[in-house]
Amino acid sequence: MALVTGESIALLGKLKETLIGFIDALMEIMPDDGDLPIAHVYLQTQADYQQGMLHIVKKLVPWKSELYTCIRNVEQSMDAPFVEDGSIYGGALTDTRVIEKYKNMWTDPGQLTDQNRVAIMKWSCMLIRVAEQYMEVVGINSPDDVQ
Repeated sequence: MALVTGESIALLGKLKETLIGFIDALMEIMPDDGDLPIAHVYLQTQADYQQGMLHIVKKLVPWKSELYTCIRNVEQSMDAPFVEDGSIYGGALTDTRVIEKYKNMWTDPGQLTDQNRVAIMKWSCMLIRVAEQYMEVVGINSPDDVQ
């Protein structure tokens, strides 16, 4: 499906860089979270970035408008669908236990500050920008085109 070009490969590299930066930021925001260092190592050594990109296109890109709305009004993010399904964390979470853990962390006023939530949403928007560039380069017209 995806056309492999130098430009698409460069965007996969940009995705890797952005995701690692995102995990670094999450480790600063949530220093006691033991899952994040594991995710960091995985992203540096084993991740399939083409598959990750497609997952972001499918799971995170559809929330672009809602993310920008919630950045302007953080309170709306407390019950946003992208928090409920785990998409806020890059669209890659599939383990129900992990999604529930982060959803509870997101909605607990004592766990994250509004500034932390905005930072996470802005990182998600950066991932969306990379994914949209990738979509354009490889000819994906809509997240619905990704299986």
